[in-house]
Parts: sequence; C-alpha cells; structure tokens
Amino acid sequence: MDQSFRYKRYFLLTTTILLNILLTVSGQNLGESRSEAVRNNGVERIAGIRSNGDRLWQLTGPFGGDVTALVIDPRDEDRILIGTSDGQLYQSRNGGRFWQNLQPGPGMTGQTVTAIHFDRVDGRRIYVGLKSIIALNESDRGGGLFVSEDDGATWRAFQGLLDRPIRGVSQSASNPRVLAVAALDGIYRTLDGGSKWEKISPAGRTEMRGFHSVAIDPVSPEVIYAGTSHLPWKTINGGVDWQLAGSTATGMLDDSDIFSIQIEPDTPHTILLSACSGIYRSFDGSATWTKFKGIPTESRRTQVIYRHPTRPEILYAGTTEGLWLSKFYGMAESWRRVTSEHLLINSIAIHPSRPERVFIGTEDGGVLVSNDRGETWQPTNDGFINRQVGAVLADLNERGRIYAGILFDGESSGLFISADGGLTWRQSVTGLGQKDVYSLHQSPYQTSTIYAGTNQGLYRSDDQGETWREVVRPTPPPPPRLSLKSRSRPSPRPSRRGAARAAKTVPPPASAIRTSEPERIDLRSQVFSITTFKPRRDLLSNESAPTPVIHQWLIASTWDGLYLTEDERLGWRRISINRLNSGRDPHIKAIATTHQKAGLILIGAEDGLYISEDNGRTFSRRQLGEEHFAVRTITFDPRTSGTIYAGTSGGFFRSFDGGQTWEPRGGGMPLHTRASAIRINELNPDELFLADEMRESIYHSTDRGENWVRLDISRLPSGIFRSIAGDPFDPRRLYLGSLSGGVYVLSRLIE
Repeated sequence: MDQSFRYKRYFLLTTTILLNILLTVSGQNLGESRSEAVRNNGVERIAGIRSNGDRLWQLTGPFGGDVTALVIDPRDEDRILIGTSDGQLYQSRNGGRFWQNLQPGPGMTGQTVTAIHFDRVDGRRIYVGLKSIIALNESDRGGGLFVSEDDGATWRAFQGLLDRPIRGVSQSASNPRVLAVAALDGIYRTLDGGSKWEKISPAGRTEMRGFHSVAIDPVSPEVIYAGTSHLPWKTINGGVDWQLAGSTATGMLDDSDIFSIQIEPDTPHTILLSACSGIYRSFDGSATWTKFKGIPTESRRTQVIYRHPTRPEILYAGTTEGLWLSKFYGMAESWRRVTSEHLLINSIAIHPSRPERVFIGTEDGGVLVSNDRGETWQPTNDGFINRQVGAVLADLNERGRIYAGILFDGESSGLFISADGGLTWRQSVTGLGQKDVYSLHQSPYQTSTIYAGTNQGLYRSDDQGETWREVVRPTPPPPPRLSLKSRSRPSPRPSRRGAARAAKTVPPPASAIRTSEPERIDLRSQVFSITTFKPRRDLLSNESAPTPVIHQWLIASTWDGLYLTEDERLGWRRISINRLNSGRDPHIKAIATTHQKAGLILIGAEDGLYISEDNGRTFSRRQLGEEHFAVRTITFDPRTSGTIYAGTSGGFFRSFDGGQTWEPRGGGMPLHTRASAIRINELNPDELFLADEMRESIYHSTDRGENWVRLDISRLPSGIFRSIAGDPFDPRRLYLGSLSGGVYVLSRLIE
C-alpha cells in the first residue's frame, strides 16, 4: 500500500470564545518568566508568561489543526495530551476545555508525534514517539522515542532509538519494565525500562516490512504482535521466532496494512486489528480472523479500532471517512457513522471514570468531544493551534480587522477573518470554498476589494472578505440565431458604383491594427502572489492597453508563470522575464511594485532578481552579491522607490539606488540566512523585521537594516514565518503567519 497516503478532511469550526493566549518573550532574555491562570466566564485562560523584556507574543489562532496522537492520563480523567504533525505537544488539565503548548517538549522540528504513552507504574513518566514527516521507507531516518520523567517538564531521547522513525509504543502490563516500539525498520524491545534496546524483528526477511504498530500480550511479555505494511506477525518467545499471524487462509485479505492492534486485557486471546482493508477480530490468539461487515468499502481504511473500556459491546472505528460506532459487538447491521464523512480520525480515547465522554483526534479538525458515548460531537480546541498560514493581511481601513489564508487544512482551509486584532476568528469562504490561500492583496485604490490567490485560481471580494467570486472573463453572449428563411436568402450583388466606392476605401493605419495581441487567459492554477501597480502613461497604446484603465493594473505569479492584466475583465496575458533562455522562465518567488514610480516591477526568482521599468515589457537581471541567490521576498521603502530590501536564500540585501547596486546585511545578523519574509513598519519605515527559516528566527532593525537584533522566540511552537503584516494603525504591532502555529501577534509593550 502507498505509505504516503494522506487525506485532508473536515473541520467543524469552533464557536467563538474570547480567549487570548499571551506569551511574553523578551528580545534578549527569557530567564524570569511566570504564568498565571485566571477564570473568565468559566473558561481558563493564560494571562501571560512575562519576562523582563518589552515584547509580547500572542498565539491567536485560528484554533484547531492536525492531531496525530491523543491519550488520557490513566490517573487523571481530565488530563489529556495531544501530539501534532509538527512535533508539538499540547496538554489540557480541564477535560479538553483549554489547551496549553507543552514547552519545551522533545524539541524535534520536522517530526510528527506518532505515539504518546503514560507509564503504567510511574505517573510522572511519559513516552513520546516521533518520526520524520518525510520518512516513508525503511531506510529513511528521523525521529526517535523520548521520555520525560518529570511530568513533561523536560525530555530526553533514548539513544538506542535515536533517529529511528517510531510509529507505535507498547508496555507490558505484567512486567512494566518491558517495552516494545514499532519503528519503520523493525520492532525494538527493552527489558530494563529503556536503558538498552534490542532489535528483535528478523533482518533480511523481506515479507516483514514497513512496521506500523505493536502490542504486547497483557499476560506474557514474550508474546508480541507486530503490524506491518504486509499483514500482522507474532512472536511467542520474545522475537526469537516470528510467524505470520494473518493471511487469506485465516480470513484476512493479503494486501492489508495493519495500523493498530488492540488486545483485550481480560481475554488476551481476543484481538482487534484495524487495516487498510477494514477491521478484523480473532478469538483464538490470531489463529483465525473474522472481517467486520457493515462499514462501506469506501470507508474501510481504518486508522484505529477502539473498544470501550467499561462497555465491551461498544466499538469505535476511526476511518479516513469519519468515525463509525457499533453498540453491539461489531455486528454488521449495528455500524453507523456518527461524525462527518470528511473527518479523518487518528486517535480515540475514553477514561473509565468518565465512560460517557469520548475524545477523538482528527486531521485538520483538531479535537472533538462527545458527552453521550459518541452520538453527538463538538470541537474543543481553545488554545490548540496547528495551522499553516500562507498569507496574513491587516485591513487598511478597519482597525483590528485581520485576514489569514490557511493552507492544506481540508474543510478548514480558505480565509479566516478576525475583527478584534486576532482574539477570535471565523471562517469566511462564501463563494471561495475551502481552497488553499497562498496570497492576499488589498487594493490601495478601492480598499473594500481584496484578492485571494488560491490553489485553484484568483478570487475577489468587494465587501472586505465576506463574499467572494472567481476572477474570470465574462462569458460572451451566444451569437444570434438566424431563421431558416434568413439563412437561405441569397446575398445581393453589389452595384458597379458600390464596388468602385469599396475599391477606393483607404485602409486603416498599421498602428491601429492589432496584429500581435497576446493570448489572454483566466488564472486557474496556483496563484502564489498578487499585487497592483501603476503603469507608465507614456508607454500606453492601443496595443498594450485595450481599455483606458490606467490607475490599477494587476500582476500575479502563478504555477504557470508571470501574468499581467490591465483590466481583469479581459483576462490575463503572460509576460516573460527571461526571453533569452529559450522562452523558459525561472520559478518566481516574489513580486514588488511601488506607487512612487510608475511602471517599475521587481521580480524575485529562483536564479536572482529581475527589474522592469517599462510596465513589464522587458526585464534586466541583477545579481545580489557574488552568487545568484534565490530572491524570496522584496519590499520597497514606502517613502521612496530608491530604497529596496531583498531577502534571499543567501541572506539580506538592500539597495539605495533603485536596485542598480546591492549590499549585504548589516551587523548582528549572520552572513547566511534564508529569509522568508521582510516587513517594513510603514508608520516608521526605518524599522524592519526579517524572518529567517534557517535558524527559525526573527531579526529586528531600527536603522534600515544597518544593525539587527535577534528576537528570542524559542518558546513559540513554530519559528518559521511565510508572511508578516504590519498594523496600519499601530506601529508597535505585527501579525505573523507561521508554518504550523497559526497567526502570532507581536506587540511592543513600552516605547
């Protein structure tokens, strides 16, 4: 089966609750911080983690996202831990009503949390398994098993498993010092609580491959089941010998990835397996299997099967198309779907002390809870954020109105709006749908108009993002239909006088004939950036401007290249930035224009910077530094077209002569950075902020990039930013779109 199989599914938008998570992070020192919990209308809030600096970070949302693992503390029914697709851990101490990021956590960026396990003996001991996001094959590396022995305050890796992609963890009930993990390349076991690990799956046995899951028999720690990408396997002697534990002959489809294994603690010969081909149960210790019926074929890919801890007749099946519930031992007619089919379920958890309360961890939709054993569900994500923000924009007219474009989040993708500076968010996708939003632009000439560049073309809103329509050319009316009588009527023969008159007609001048009008299209592919620009009037002609509209042209970079339009109603024409390279343009990463100089366009591409001063007719290439770095972000000083800042794959550059010459970074910044965003404070243009992906850092300058200070953001869940927006009403406030932590708000507390 395809190991990279991944679905994006439905998210029920959380009801708006006034909630503000305040993380105060000093630009220099985090040494003296404290947190304080207060009560507000019954909802616990984090009042702040303060330091002696002047920076205030707020994690604002939109709440929700990918939950890849979820577990309830067996000693505390209201304590829940969840893991995310970017290696973060969140904790709730009040039954999921509020979540707090558990810092510092294992500290493994680029990893996915695959398993969380509370130790059976020591309640302060927690295990977390991680794997690299890109680990798909047995030879791939990245991940490991981590343990905290102080209730999650600090973490360390088990050296014997470091760099192994972990997918499952099991602890023996009869001998808790015995643990087994399923790594992508095999089963590993410890007999001493983790000091020493041994690989117990056989080497070179090609049919045992792609390990997904593991379970230790509750009675005998020597009996271990392993789920692979090719059926289940079993050992009864601690890994000395392994036997195939399921096949076509014993009732299991041969092509079955085994995602989860659950052994009933009271009757260990009863085993439940969830697989890509459905759900199986054995009553004889894997000798024979019965496949559950009643779940449609399209929903059979079951991520997890879960038996209710106090009601054994109730079974839950978490599939790629929602949660299925059986209240009568899994009989065919008893299965029914109890959530949206658009939900992908990764985890299910119930505490025996609260048998009516069920939690599920979903992809895209965060955490959902049911208080009636699964009949009805509601999201419970306040404080939990695992969303990728492709673009963030602060409204030019309305104070506190913020727009965020969300990527790769299924039904929770699209546009979100905050009307209170990021405190609360709501989805606004009428006419837009749940498309991935890569770019946002507000027209400076008509500020109620906002453009959204998506994975399926360009959209426009004329009411500040409330409703949307696709930017396409109007459909021309059909030609008039002629009657049969009119079609059969012969054309009259012209008279001699008329023919002579036609012969003397003077042809129009060549300049009035459009012989090379470029093809115009609608933008249908990904639109990575979109902006307006003011054209040069002296270059306008009938050939280049088919309409008299000259104050606002649009230029967009797409998956298919660079496009420009003088009037979006007429479609877009492609423009080339590198005509000498056999017509092939490099991949475009950034566009910048300025109202200070008409006709000027700067293009950041994978092979350098391109400049046009003639409305995009021709481009010249500029080299920044000694190498042709990829230019990833460009911005103009709002006061003058001569001052330009560029962030590249090789660092920060600035120009004071309109892009003719460039100089690298100022003091305080490393020579090589991978800049992903630059923001000028338009109310104080000498102040700059730069995001560096290489070090997951934010740098701050107050002298136009001459000198820089690195802000300490080590306590934030995500340190990679693709978009930064300034507040047009408050020079002390920034909005940052992060790779996985939603929208951050950065404020300066003191002048």
